[in-house]
Amino acid sequence: MRCPHCGAPHQEDGFRCEHCNKMIDPVQPKTTWRSIVIGGIVLIILGIIGFAFIYMDSNKVGVFEQDEPQSFNDYSWEQIAEISSNMTMAGNVDGALREAKKHDFVNEDGTLRSDLVKDFTLADGTKAQAHLVGVYHDPRTNNSGNAGMSFIVTVPVEEAPMCDAATNQGGWEASALRAQLNGEFFDSLPADLQEYIVEVKKETNNAGNTESPDAVSVTGDKVWALSAVEFAGESFGTVGYANVLNAEGEQYMLLKDDAVKQDLLSKLAGSSDLNWWFRSPNPETATQFFSQGKGYDTEQNAPESLDANSKLSVVIGFCI
Repeated sequence: MRCPHCGAPHQEDGFRCEHCNKMIDPVQPKTTWRSIVIGGIVLIILGIIGFAFIYMDSNKVGVFEQDEPQSFNDYSWEQIAEISSNMTMAGNVDGALREAKKHDFVNEDGTLRSDLVKDFTLADGTKAQAHLVGVYHDPRTNNSGNAGMSFIVTVPVEEAPMCDAATNQGGWEASALRAQLNGEFFDSLPADLQEYIVEVKKETNNAGNTESPDAVSVTGDKVWALSAVEFAGESFGTVGYANVLNAEGEQYMLLKDDAVKQDLLSKLAGSSDLNWWFRSPNPETATQFFSQGKGYDTEQNAPESLDANSKLSVVIGFCI
């Protein structure tokens, strides 16, 4: 190039001219419309690629480094716990169901599938099955939202009295069965399941003989017996007593389908003639708790009431 000051040839920009000793300023490249268009196209392409990576990542679960399991029973408890945590973070039932849909846990109409069952073995070798019955249902005791998944064990795992004596005073909170389930029974669960069970709030009439829903109070439980309303739905019996029973929580999502509920009743009863305990005291008596067998009173939706020291099967629930 030539020096812009004296016109001497073969000068390099950014240096002094060899002839006139003046600085030759660097030549700035010219911006053209073509370069602007090409740059814009490159930015758009990079943006699309980045969005695609973000979208795909948001639809993956961290513990799934390869393809997801083919059936619910093939998931590890760690994988189930991570999905459940995402359901909790979703903040409501609809959000939890959207999370469930990512893993094919829902039907085409958006309702929870009825075949989500996982096998496990207790310390004594007893084979049991955990059946997913609800999402975002039970509030955690640490007030961090609702537990993502709620299960019931569809193979009765114990035979025990609710209380050592025929009394329902103190309700579920004071019962021997509650202490047993949250103690030695919890310890008998597989270690990889224990690790992910979360403590939740359970509402129960902990007074016993009463007509006041105000008698219902909250306990924190890792495992529990279901209340009558959680399994069978609302009671329509004597108004005062029904109000007490209906204050003990809400029916689980899956159990609102009568056909599914009847199928579960058959599985829960198995070959045994024994009923299994609800944690609900009979508020009309001072000695009895409600129990459930293969059927229930379709007119009043009221299971059978038995003395608290009767020895019955136990169906438990837990949350992850």
